[in-house]
Order: sequence, then structure tokens, then C-alpha cells
Amino acid sequence: MTVARPAAPVTPSTTWRGEPAGFVSRAVAFVIDAVVISLASSATLFAIGAVADLFTPDTPRTQVDDLLGAFTFGIVLGGTALVYFTCSFWLFGRTVGKLALGLRVVRADGERPRLGRSLLRTLGYLLSTFLFFAGYLAVIVSKQRRAWHDHLGRTWVVYDWDARPKLAATDDIDPLPPRPLP
Repeated sequence: MTVARPAAPVTPSTTWRGEPAGFVSRAVAFVIDAVVISLASSATLFAIGAVADLFTPDTPRTQVDDLLGAFTFGIVLGGTALVYFTCSFWLFGRTVGKLALGLRVVRADGERPRLGRSLLRTLGYLLSTFLFFAGYLAVIVSKQRRAWHDHLGRTWVVYDWDARPKLAATDDIDPLPPRPLP
């Protein structure tokens, strides 16, 4: 009679904790962060618009107003993203998206980045976006799975939960014997 072997205990050597995060995990986390930033920016712009309407009631809109609105949108969106990413990395070592995916941003010593590195990393997102997002795609080809902004901020994005690697199809596990009928 063969019996299935018990699962290996979860130890640091058998989990993904501390392993560099892959492209898909990081991309999904970034999409979640983009939604958070969009919601925060929209709320801010709504408040700015409400205050502006108090001072300019019933005035017709002009092209200058549209240009000013677009400029304000860019400043608010960029400022929100800058503050959100920089403060999230600095204070928590992760953003809402990275928290949802079990990821953490760390320095070489495993600690969260300080303010300066967090700001450099955030500004590095602009660099990673140039040349058709080549800086993000570097995660796919890099052995350390680091994007350009990771190098600029001297940071790594790692898994921060105790998931075990999926068993390969070739792993030899004996199936449980069939249960005897009553």
C-alpha cells in the first residue's frame, strides 16, 4: 500500500518570500496603483473645480479655460503619483497594488527604501517609460528581475508572503489508495 507523502514544511528555503517578483505580478500591481492614483486625482480635481465654480459662477468657458484645465489635470495627476509612490515606498515599502499582490520594495539589506531612494525610484518610472516602456520590459530579461527604476533607486521588488512553489508535473508523488467501500 502506498501513501501520499506529507507536504514539505514551509521554510525559508521552500517559499517565494524574498525572491524577485516577476513581470506579471508587478504589472498587475501597477494597474491597481494607477486606479488608486486616478481616483485620488479625480477627487482632487473635483474639489478644485467646485472651489473654482464658487468664484466664477455662470461664466462661459473659453479655450484658455480648457488649456488651464488640462494643465491643472497634468499637475494634479503627476503630483498625486509622485507623492503616492514616493511616500508609499518610503513609509511602508509597498503601494496598495504591491500590498494586494504580496510584493515589497526593498534595499539590498532587505529594509524599505529611505526617502531619497524612494524619490529616485519614483522619478525612474519616467525613465522606464521612455522608449516604449523598455525600462519595464527589462524585468523580463534581467536575471535579477529589475527594471530601470529599480536600478536608479537601488531597490528590488520581492515577494513578501509564504507561498510555496507549484509542484512540477514530473514530481513523483504517490497517489492516495482508493478508499474501501463499506
